[in-house]
Amino acid sequence: MGWTAVVGALAAIVMQQGGTQQAPAPPVAMFAGGPAHTGVSAARPLAVPGRVRWSLRMDGPVRSSPVIAGGSVWVGGGDGALYRVRLSDGHVVWRHDLGRPVQAAPAVDDQTVYAVDVDGAISAVGRDDGALRWHVRVGPALPWAWGGEGWDYLGSSPVVVGHTLVAGAGDGVVRAVDTRSGEVLWSVATGGRVRSSPAVADGVVYVGSADGIVRALRLEDGSEVWSFRTEGHTLDSAAFGFDRRTVTGGPTVVGDRVLVGSRDARMYALDRATGRTLWAEDDSSSAWVIATPAVVDGRVIFGRSSSAKVQALSLVDGALLWEAAAGALVFSSATVAGGTAFLTTGGGALLALDAATGERRWSRRLDGPSWTTPALADGVLVVGTDAGTLLALEEAEAGQPRVAVFQDSTLFQASITARRGIDTRLARQLTARGHERLDRAGLVRFLEERTRDGAPSAVVMATDVIPPELLEPGPDTGPLRQYLERGGRIVWVGDPPRWALWDPEAQRFGLDIVRAREVTDVDHAPWVSDARVHRPTPAGVAWGLEGWWIGPGGVDPTAVTTVLASDEEGRAAAWVKSFGGPPGSGWVWLPVATEERLWPAVARVAEAGILVAF
Repeated sequence: MGWTAVVGALAAIVMQQGGTQQAPAPPVAMFAGGPAHTGVSAARPLAVPGRVRWSLRMDGPVRSSPVIAGGSVWVGGGDGALYRVRLSDGHVVWRHDLGRPVQAAPAVDDQTVYAVDVDGAISAVGRDDGALRWHVRVGPALPWAWGGEGWDYLGSSPVVVGHTLVAGAGDGVVRAVDTRSGEVLWSVATGGRVRSSPAVADGVVYVGSADGIVRALRLEDGSEVWSFRTEGHTLDSAAFGFDRRTVTGGPTVVGDRVLVGSRDARMYALDRATGRTLWAEDDSSSAWVIATPAVVDGRVIFGRSSSAKVQALSLVDGALLWEAAAGALVFSSATVAGGTAFLTTGGGALLALDAATGERRWSRRLDGPSWTTPALADGVLVVGTDAGTLLALEEAEAGQPRVAVFQDSTLFQASITARRGIDTRLARQLTARGHERLDRAGLVRFLEERTRDGAPSAVVMATDVIPPELLEPGPDTGPLRQYLERGGRIVWVGDPPRWALWDPEAQRFGLDIVRAREVTDVDHAPWVSDARVHRPTPAGVAWGLEGWWIGPGGVDPTAVTTVLASDEEGRAAAWVKSFGGPPGSGWVWLPVATEERLWPAVARVAEAGILVAF
């Protein structure tokens, strides 16, 4: 995103104080692209989902929308900490414990990071060293008007203009603070918690509150310019059984208009000078508008909650321009770059929609619900999830990630999993999740295509037979090995590959464990079929394994790249053997074919780092 994308902060004027000219304030990166909250980024968008650049697991949900500036990602965590994370590789540069969860996006200038915790307390932390500069305490959170409002997932992200920061708090107060000293310049009490992220344009602050009122306040002294009562201000939430009053989302300022959504299910366009209603859209769904709307090319783009859709309205008159199914409720605000609107869903998806038509360009499954607004740098996109993951996706020339399952009934006689009735049922479960089903010819073609294009991919071998043409002219030189070396992933769930010998009538008559090593480069001699207790390692948990299970004995852990699970004797019972591709690629040994209750773990392992974060 860089400093240049934050146009509002560049409009800071030279102030006069005591006859001494003050230097202009530094540019600031913040929520929704700048003080006006248009949601537009100048960054180059991801044309395809790309591959996972890195993921960072935190000790709590990540509901703070990340901000990218100066080669770092700045984000708050549910663990009560503020983080500076290196954009290039996910390394945590520093972590500052604020003591309370952070659910709002930080703001960052060239020296300081400003964060608002779940209560609304404001902290300024040194950008370089993570040391506390100043802290503003707030009062206790106001009770809800009804008591059952709920879904209090987001915080008031601070807006910074010049040397003034404005943010709301749970105590119902909007505060302006001097960014240099932490001095409270003014405060305005509202009639409800302030989760709305203030917007600022031409010296006026626009902000909503849980009392259903949108206020325009002078940035200089907090005096009221106007106030607007939403329809929700007049509604009794108890009569509906859900909140119809709170204004959670932040306003967006474009031209002569202020756009703001409400839990009364409306999107409002207000006259910026007077607060008069220009239009109000209600799609009759009673679905909340939590998001701060993004505005681009005359289109107001935002998501809804229970109706699980994204809409674009005309900035002029509020007419519906397009509507797209999101598959789950949407609290995330959209970030628009290069004609694509990026947003997340409570169903755990990242969506990329054509901003002009609403057509879905691509989507990606995340590892948990997400309420965060995506942050963009050139070719990189960062989001957070309720699973506690901060995830960075990078653009890749290779193309869209692919996951597939191999199942071919014509190989029944040579397949142990087929003879046990496993391969068809496992393939059915995986295809229900969206995995491509491949027969023998399809498997060969898939591996050859992915070897050429290098797209992130994985194949679960539900039918535990390797077609001979994938091993010719040799196991270490054939198409299978080329695929693994290029960065592909094979997930093997049955007995060791190629260890069973068959007669011409395809009847098993012997075993040769050495042949497995020819494929995997791992000595399977220690492998035994006796039942052992398998428990996932921390790496295995990151890949999606959990609990414990019974399975065959493992191999020497020093012979593999990553141990995913260990048996009682410390052997590698589930593991990854890399062949020089990116992290997570290679041969994945997960012998759980006979345990149907573990098949969801097979899907998670196949998707880890490809469709979801490690």
